[in-house]
Amino acid sequence: MRDAMRPSFEEIGRAGLAWLGLAADPLAEAKALDAHRHKWARSPRIYGFAQQSAGETFFGGSDLGSRLSSMEDADQTLAAVAALYQQVWTLQCFTKPTVSLINARLRGGAAASLCVYGTHRVAAENFRLTLPEAGDGLFPDAGATVFLNRAPGCAGVYAALTGAELTPADACMLGIVTQCAGADRFDAVREALAEGEPIDPFLEALHVEPGESGLLRRQPVIDHCFSGETVDDIVQLLDRVSGDDAPWAASVAARLRAQNPAGLTLTLFALRDNLGLRDALARDYRLVARIIARGGLGHASLTRAQYEALAAPLDSAELALQDHWTLVD
Repeated sequence: MRDAMRPSFEEIGRAGLAWLGLAADPLAEAKALDAHRHKWARSPRIYGFAQQSAGETFFGGSDLGSRLSSMEDADQTLAAVAALYQQVWTLQCFTKPTVSLINARLRGGAAASLCVYGTHRVAAENFRLTLPEAGDGLFPDAGATVFLNRAPGCAGVYAALTGAELTPADACMLGIVTQCAGADRFDAVREALAEGEPIDPFLEALHVEPGESGLLRRQPVIDHCFSGETVDDIVQLLDRVSGDDAPWAASVAARLRAQNPAGLTLTLFALRDNLGLRDALARDYRLVARIIARGGLGHASLTRAQYEALAAPLDSAELALQDHWTLVD
C-alpha cells in the first residue's frame, strides 16, 4: 500500500509514474517531483508520465492558505513557493504527454495548476475542486488566474470568488479536465502510456459524459452578474436577479458578503490583469512575498492602487524560472 504522506516515483515500460503525497515537506517534494519531470523529459525511452494521488486529496495542502500556515520561516516559505511555481512552468514547457489521473479532491489554485498545465486531466467519480483562497483573504495562485480566464464567459470568475465546489461536469465545462472516466480505468491509462500507445485517441475513446454541469445551466446569469467591474457591482447585480434564478443569486450574494473583502478584491484584480502564464507566475510571486512580509492583508477591500503596489516589482530577488532544458541529452 502506498504512503499517502510521501510522493513516490517509478518507471514502467515507457511511462514515468508519480504517486503524490500530502506535501508534509512542500519544498523537498516540489523539488523531487520537478527533478523527475526533467529526468523523464530528457529520456528518449520515456513516452510520457502520469501523476495520481495516493490519498483522498490531490496535491494535498497546496492551497495558498495551507502553504503559508504550515511554514514559519519566511525565506523557506518563499523558496517553496518558487519551487512550486517552477513545477507549473515545467509542466507548461513539457512536450511529452502528461496525464493527471484525478479521483480525489483538488483544493486550491496551485493544485489545479499542477494538473491543468499538463496535456491531459482525467476526472473520476470522486473528483471535486474548490478554490478557497479568496474567502481566506488570499487569491488562487500558481498561475490559476490564467486558466480561470480561459473558461467560458465569467464562469472562472464565479469559481474563484465563491469557492463553490465544482464537479467533474463543471470542471469539463471550465476546461480544467479534458476527459472523464471511472477510476477503474486508470490502470488502463497507465498501461497505455507504458506501451507508448498514442494517448490522445486512447483517452478520447475512454471518455464518458459526466452529466449536466450546474455552471453551464446557470451560465447566462453567471455571465451577467460576474461581469461586474467590482466586487460590489457583482453583489448588486446578484441582488437584482429575479425569476427562477433569484434564490440561487441570493445565496451566492450572501456567500460573497460573508467572504473576506481583501481576498475578493485581490482575486478579482488578479483575474482582470489577464496575464499569460509566465507573467502571472511572476506577479503571483510578488503578491505572495508581500502578503508574507505584511503577515496577511487584513479584512478591508483593496483599491486598485493598493493592488498595483502589491504586484509591483520586488526590491529583492524576483522569481527566476528555468526553461533552458532539452528533451534528450
